[in-house]
Amino acid sequence: MTFLLTAALLLACPRPVAPTPAAAPAPDPTPEAPAVASTPAPPATPPTHIVEAFLPLEGQCHFAHIDAATGSVFASWSVDSEKCPNRGTRTTASDGTQTFALRLGDETPLWQLFPEVDVLEVLPQIHYLEFAWYWFESHSVQAFTSPIPGIQDPNADEEVREEEDPEPDPDPEFDEDMYEDQWEASCYQYRLEDDGWLLEEEIEVETWEGMRGPNCAELMDEWDTSSADYSGLIVENYDMESPVESPPEVGWSILYDLDVTRSGESCAQDCGDDELLRRYALSTDWFEGHYLTGYVMSVKDVEWQLVEGLDGLLREFFPLGDQLILCTEKGFGGWNQETATRTWWKESPICPFQPVLPVE
Repeated sequence: MTFLLTAALLLACPRPVAPTPAAAPAPDPTPEAPAVASTPAPPATPPTHIVEAFLPLEGQCHFAHIDAATGSVFASWSVDSEKCPNRGTRTTASDGTQTFALRLGDETPLWQLFPEVDVLEVLPQIHYLEFAWYWFESHSVQAFTSPIPGIQDPNADEEVREEEDPEPDPDPEFDEDMYEDQWEASCYQYRLEDDGWLLEEEIEVETWEGMRGPNCAELMDEWDTSSADYSGLIVENYDMESPVESPPEVGWSILYDLDVTRSGESCAQDCGDDELLRRYALSTDWFEGHYLTGYVMSVKDVEWQLVEGLDGLLREFFPLGDQLILCTEKGFGGWNQETATRTWWKESPICPFQPVLPVE
């Protein structure tokens, strides 16, 4: 089943080209953290569909490959952290090396997984991290940061910086130049050297009202995310009595892309008798695009019902094989898409990675 998300942030952009180093001070050198090894044991016959996510296992956080049909973990790589990250992005180099730019509380760890090697390497941390990638040709790690305005050192102490910041004017006068400047942001490109992160270039990017972020997304052409942008969903607003006590301003949106039909083709509003096997609706709010507000329900015949087994409020979703992957702030799992029944569930603070597809 094809799942289309037509969000404004998901545009295909050229891969960054190594820029000419700018005359800007490099951050203080950061010592390199040690690598942590593990022993994944792939099955003789790999699953048809794989869910990739960070998962707490045996008191440690692991990056795990999970069978989408059963929820069984068939390969994992441990990291030197008991807690798993809250969200993150991932890029994959041409040689298969995966680089994770993550968020863990107030920290932004950077981890790298090399192909055919049982090592998930921990790289030196860099604050305000949005993306990181590995250039196989030059064997170098690059990173984009998008710091708070006025701060260019990604290794600056955030707590100290916040204490030194003056209180904002509660009633500032309107400034047209300031109004225009609010739609611009800076992305800083760094390269990892032996003695720390070297600032190479500052790149200005445009932002807009309702932008979900990350700010530097247009500078990357291929990346995976644990927190997708659903602002451009093609849905039909549906006026129905809510099966939950939702605020009045929360509406329901039918997503035809999640339909399960006998023919395998979407029939939208023109479904024949017995053609539609299952249909889904999401609770949404609107601000320059759709926001998920935490609930999902399905219908087979006439009566809409909440999808059972969802522990927490819906944050992310995507179809995979015959499963619908749903994620909340408490964990994620697979639901049989035709029956809307839960197949498996995993507790984790971060949602699985899903690809960001360019709009054709």
